[in-house]
Amino acid sequence: MGEDTGKPGPKKSDSHTSYRLTDLQDLRSRALLVVNIDSKHHSGKAHGDGQTKCSAADLNEFVKQVDQIMEILSVAAVLLNTGHPEYKAFWVKLSSAHEIEEKARTMAQNITQWKAILEAMQKKYFFLNYFHPDQLWILSGFFARMPAFAEEETSKKSVVHDLLRFIEPSLPVDALDKLSCLYQNPKRKTLEGDLSAIGEALDTFFLPLAEQPFYKVPQRRLQGAVQPGELFVAVLEQGSTQTVHVVMSLFELTTGIHPVPNQVLFCHQDTSWEEIQRLLRRSFEAHRHPKGPTLHCLANVESLPNDMQFDLVAGIKDFQSVSNDPYLLSLVCRGGPHHHIVDQFASGARNVTGMTEVKLRAKFEETLPNVSVITSELPGMGKTETIFGEAIQKEKAVVTFPISGPLSRSNLVHRLASMQMRECDCLHLDIGEVDNPLALDTFLFELVVMGMVSSGTQIYHLPTKHVYIEIANTLNDWLQDSLPVAKCFTSIHVKFESYKHYVVSQESSSPIQVVCNYLHAHEFGTLESKELIFSGPNKVKPLPGDRCKTLLRKHFSAGEISYNIVENFLGVFADQLLKFSASPFLKPSNLKAMLGQSHDVRTR
Repeated sequence: MGEDTGKPGPKKSDSHTSYRLTDLQDLRSRALLVVNIDSKHHSGKAHGDGQTKCSAADLNEFVKQVDQIMEILSVAAVLLNTGHPEYKAFWVKLSSAHEIEEKARTMAQNITQWKAILEAMQKKYFFLNYFHPDQLWILSGFFARMPAFAEEETSKKSVVHDLLRFIEPSLPVDALDKLSCLYQNPKRKTLEGDLSAIGEALDTFFLPLAEQPFYKVPQRRLQGAVQPGELFVAVLEQGSTQTVHVVMSLFELTTGIHPVPNQVLFCHQDTSWEEIQRLLRRSFEAHRHPKGPTLHCLANVESLPNDMQFDLVAGIKDFQSVSNDPYLLSLVCRGGPHHHIVDQFASGARNVTGMTEVKLRAKFEETLPNVSVITSELPGMGKTETIFGEAIQKEKAVVTFPISGPLSRSNLVHRLASMQMRECDCLHLDIGEVDNPLALDTFLFELVVMGMVSSGTQIYHLPTKHVYIEIANTLNDWLQDSLPVAKCFTSIHVKFESYKHYVVSQESSSPIQVVCNYLHAHEFGTLESKELIFSGPNKVKPLPGDRCKTLLRKHFSAGEISYNIVENFLGVFADQLLKFSASPFLKPSNLKAMLGQSHDVRTR
C-alpha cells in the first residue's frame, strides 16, 4: 500500500488491478450512496449483474476498508511529519480485510508510543526541545559516524553546525569535534536509546557553556516588562504593523538585550504545532537551565489556524497548571482586545505601543552599522551602482538576492541556503513588489537582526554583517511604507545631484561621446565646418568626463531626470546624429559647395 502515485487507473496486470487513491475515494462515495438509497427504500437486493453482484453488506465492508486505508495513510503522514525514522518511506502490502484492520490498529499504537517516547525524552533532556526530530536524527547520524568523517562530507558538517548554532549562535565549527567525543553510541539500537544518546551529549556539552546572564529580570513592575510566572499578552489592533516594535520593546525592558532566534517564533499559516510546543517547553522548563528563566515570545498568534489557536490556549494552561516555577513568556496578538486568545488570558492582556521608530533606528545604527536601506525618488537613479560602489570601497564581493512576486518563506530559505555566501561577501537584497510586504518585513528582521531564518527543518544563518536592502520605486512609495522595520536601518537616499555620479564612457563611439562631441563643436562654432568621425583612424578623441557632465548640465537638466531617462535620451539622440552625419547631403564640404560659406543647416 502506498500513497497516490499519480498514475492513471485502473490498470490491469495479470490478476491484479491498480487504483489511484482518488479512484478509491470516488468508488467509496458511490458505494456509500447506493447503501444509503437502499436503506431509505428498505431494499436489500444485490447490485450489479452476473458475477459482479454485491450486497449492501459487501458495499459496507468496502467502505470500511477504504476508510481504514485512509486512516493508515493519515497516520503514516503524521509519523513522517513528526520525525519517526522508520516512516521516511512507507510501503506495505496487505492482502485481506483482517490485515488492513490489523495494520490500522498497529499504526495507531505506533503513533501513540512515538509521541510518548518523544515527550518523555524532551522532558528529560532540555536541549532536545530545540530541534525537530528529523534534525535530531541528522545530529545522531553525523556524530555516530564522526570518527570516519571524510573531507567530502564538509557540507554535512556545515548542516550540523547550523543546527547547533540555533542553541548557541556564536558556536565555532571546531566545537563539533569536542561534541563528537561526548557522544556515546547507544548499547541498544532503539528510539529511546538514540534520543538519549544525543540528549546526553547535548546536555553535557551545552550546560557548562550556560553562564548566568548579565541581565537581571526586573524585580519591580516596569510597564511593558514581562514578569516571572505571569503570562504577558501584548494586544495590537487587527492589521497592525508594530509586531517587531513590540517584540523589541519586550526584550529591551525585560532583558536589556536583543532576542536570539530560539527565543522568538513569528507565527504564520504554515507554523506547525510541534514548533510551538518546543518553544513552550523551552520557556516553561528554562528554570532547569543554568541561565534560569529566559524570555520567549510567540508573535502573531492570530495568524495560526483556528484549531491550533485553541491548542495553544490549552497547551499554555496545561503548562501553567503543572509548573510553579517562574517562567518568562509573552504572546503578541494582532486580533484586537476581543480576540478569543486575549479573552482566555485577560488578566495578562496589555495594550502596548512598542519601541518607537526613532529608538529602533538608533538601536539598528548602534548594533548593525553595516546594514543600509537604499532608496531614491525615481527609478534609474543608480541605487544598484551605489551598492556596488560601497562594496568596492569595503573590498567586499556583492551577492545579489532578488525578492519579488508571490512570497514563499520555504522558497526564500531554500534559495538563501543554496547561495553559499561567505563572511567576506556583502548581501544585496533587491526587493521588488511582493504580495505580502508585512511578512517580508518580518522575514528581513529575522534574517538581518536575529541572523537566522528557518522553514520546516531547514535552517539558514546569515554569515555576513554587511547587508544592503534596495527597495524598488513604486507608486506613492507604498512598498517602502509597507516595510516599517526595513526602513529603520541606516538610510542611503540616492539623488540625481546634477550628474555628479554619472559614469562617462571613454569610448569614442558611445552615445555620451557622440552627443557631447556635437554639443562641444556647436559651442565652439565648428559644427558647420568640421566633420566629426567616430570610427576608424581619424575618429575624434573622447572628451573628458567633467566636460561631458558640464555639457549635459547645460543642455539636458530640465524636469525630473534619472539616469535611465538620460541613457534613453542619449541612445536615441546619438543614433539620429550618426545617421545625419552619414548622409552625403549633410557633410560640411557638400553643404559649403551648395550653400556657400555662411549657413547653419547642421546646427538646426
